[in-house]
Amino acid sequence: MVDRSQLWNAAELFEKRSNSRTAREFDIALPTELTHPQKQELVRKFVQDNFVDKGLVADIAFHEIDTHNPHVHIMITTRTVDENGLGAKDRSLVTFLETIAEKLENLENQLNKNDQLHHQKLNQVQGSLSHKINALNENYHLIWKAAQYEKQEIKTHLDNVIMFRPLTGS
Repeated sequence: MVDRSQLWNAAELFEKRSNSRTAREFDIALPTELTHPQKQELVRKFVQDNFVDKGLVADIAFHEIDTHNPHVHIMITTRTVDENGLGAKDRSLVTFLETIAEKLENLENQLNKNDQLHHQKLNQVQGSLSHKINALNENYHLIWKAAQYEKQEIKTHLDNVIMFRPLTGS
């Protein structure tokens, strides 16, 4: 089924009980660091691996994708779908949540590794900049001392010239 309304209408009609659930919905925040195509690919792979490969249909809606709050709404059918239409209820939400927890833990570990690498690089850059600043300061002080020394030499030389000026006689 490609048409959203046709899918969800069929899911409603298939259920016999008035309080039966026809869909599960997930709202998932997306990383702002990724580009729009990267976000789409991440969500599509996630949906394929966790829902579609298990016979469920997923309805995806991206919201605020290029803002500070990109997120996706995913609605999945509670029943499997095959060439004959809707089938048996899928009750694997617990397994799914365990998988999510594991993936989040792996992602957190990867982010921590990346953070450590960025930290090391930042420390290297800071160390290099600090070294260059210290070298500039040393050069500045050497130039300043040389200028002071040169001033003193000129003053001493002028004093000597003035003191040993030959007297012109009367």
